[in-house]
Amino acid sequence: HIVKPRAAIEAGVSGTIYVTFTIDKEGNITQVKVLKGFGYGCDEEVVRVIKMAPKWKPLVRAGYAVESRHNIPILIH
Repeated sequence: HIVKPRAAIEAGVSGTIYVTFTIDKEGNITQVKVLKGFGYGCDEEVVRVIKMAPKWKPLVRAGYAVESRHNIPILIH
């Protein structure tokens, strides 16, 4: 649950933040980074929320769990 920071509300900004992260062999979210953000505390809030997300199902190739990299856009109103 993303909470829009007060600085962003006061500035009246909104937009899309692009984030990349890795899902490890156990399904944990690691290496969370903002690829493109717009500041006002929104970038940090998106990273915080992604790090709190529950485990994912890891990618399986040839019967083995492997790490996978994901890039996602997150819209902040």
